Amino acid sequence: MRSTLIVLLLIFLPPILGVIIAIIIGNAIFAIFVWILTVAILVYILMKYTYKTKSGAGFLGNEEKYLTVIFKLSIKLMAVDGEISDKEITWVKQSLKDSFKDKYAEKHITEFVALLTVEENLFTICKTINRNFGPAERVQMINFLIKLSAIDGKISDEEFVLLETIAKYLHVHKKILISILAMLGYQPNEKEQKRRYQRNAVPSKIGLKNSYQILGVNENTSDLKVKKAFRKLANIHHPDKISHLGEKFQESASIKFQKILEAYERVKVSRGM
Repeated sequence: MRSTLIVLLLIFLPPILGVIIAIIIGNAIFAIFVWILTVAILVYILMKYTYKTKSGAGFLGNEEKYLTVIFKLSIKLMAVDGEISDKEITWVKQSLKDSFKDKYAEKHITEFVALLTVEENLFTICKTINRNFGPAERVQMINFLIKLSAIDGKISDEEFVLLETIAKYLHVHKKILISILAMLGYQPNEKEQKRRYQRNAVPSKIGLKNSYQILGVNENTSDLKVKKAFRKLANIHHPDKISHLGEKFQESASIKFQKILEAYERVKVSRGM
């Protein structure tokens, strides 16, 4: 989005500016000078701010302005069980390397490491995110945090409770949180702690129970509410909603969107809707 705007400015602003100045002062040579200077400034801006990220940089690359607050929220989740593991730190570092070119990735990694010992109120962090992120970006934030908390294939009780709290503060309904977990293949692990989630092998065909979880409803939900739940999820996870985050995120959104469609079709067939 930002690079497209700058390219449009490069195309249209200099000649328009040149014509206006030429008309005002009646000096074509000075107008050409201003035109060249404007192009040079815009090219500098384009080089400085557009080429930091890799192609299809995704969530972190497109939210560079807000990396500090994303780091703070991630660290809150990493520390919830009393200790930040090397595995979690490595995952965040790799995410940055995947999003940014080398020197910029190293700069952001240094910033991230420096924040590991900084304490800040969770609600304050989420309030900052709410001011700057739209609904689609906040859902992607939850998606990012789920992946971070589950790098060992499990989500502990403490991690899940904090994810619930973060979702609440970010105005992301709990049903959407559960839906994302279901789409990513995480199911409640009743053999261990009551609210612990574990990643299972995702079957090629979505089962009816999993379909209800994806839609955020249950067997007792009315047909009308099932339809409303489907439309809401389809709207949130539609690939076009996050086109500005790059191809990788659009592909991921397409997979989620397809799972929502499959889940809805399975529930419709089972109910004779």
